[in-house]
Amino acid sequence: MTTLRKETRSCAVCGLVEAHEVLVTSSQLGVPDLDLRPPPPLRGALSTFVQSCSRCGYAAPAIDQLLGDAARVVRTPEYRAVLSDHDYPSVAQRFLAAAFLEERAKETGNAALSWLRAAWICDDAGATEAARSARLKAVLLFRAARASGVAVLEPAEEQAVIADLLRRAGSFAASEQACRDALILTQDERLVSILDFQRLRAQAKDSAAYRLDQIEGEDPTNPTVDEALATLGDPIGVAVPIDDQRVTIRLNADNRVRRATDLVLGAPGNENVRVRVESVTSPDRVIASVISGALSGAGPWMVFRGR
Repeated sequence: MTTLRKETRSCAVCGLVEAHEVLVTSSQLGVPDLDLRPPPPLRGALSTFVQSCSRCGYAAPAIDQLLGDAARVVRTPEYRAVLSDHDYPSVAQRFLAAAFLEERAKETGNAALSWLRAAWICDDAGATEAARSARLKAVLLFRAARASGVAVLEPAEEQAVIADLLRRAGSFAASEQACRDALILTQDERLVSILDFQRLRAQAKDSAAYRLDQIEGEDPTNPTVDEALATLGDPIGVAVPIDDQRVTIRLNADNRVRRATDLVLGAPGNENVRVRVESVTSPDRVIASVISGALSGAGPWMVFRGR
């Protein structure tokens, strides 16, 4: 089940106050695609991962927080061109606008995720060439983020995602090479099986989407996820990654936390990840750092009080 609601936010660039749809709670029934796209019902809430201002065009995961020099950048012809690029569906344009600002704010890993999410929107709209271009741009940014020390995924997992993006974009030889590169980085049996599957699909020049449960040995129902999350109680917010060690948490109404509070991130692969609040940026927004476990995937994750 997914719960959305309208909340009033003030644009960090122009100050316009308007209502934005935000994700309150969601679940994931099944397993993600090989490129980390979440299963339903969270899959259907992608548009809430980015907010945009109807007056100045500023776009960001949180409209009330400023990305770098966005107050200046949103006025440039280059940014306006992104907003008017009709090769991409309107929701994808919002992700690309956010990616434009994230890249210039040196949040390259987050920019890669925004391009990846734009590709998912293009898939749903049947915009095949736009989806292909978005995937190739995401690959460039994932690699740039790794090179500059702001990667948001673990090295082997990142290479597996890159392999899928390249294969889906029709760059089969490059996908095979990415699989070989990733196999050097990991001995994890599950990840090795994913990479072997990707390599064989690339050799077959297969650009179709696949889920994790379509790899031999995976459980398509993933029955333990909701059971595990149920033991954590009611979620108090939603977390999105800053990098592989920090997250931004948007708290639900009437839920407040203090600095040094321990919280738990709940999602497939993240049930035991504990984070500690390092700063409170506003009454409903905090930044937290991982203290145990490791972030897996691109998020977002439900947030629960530590027990």
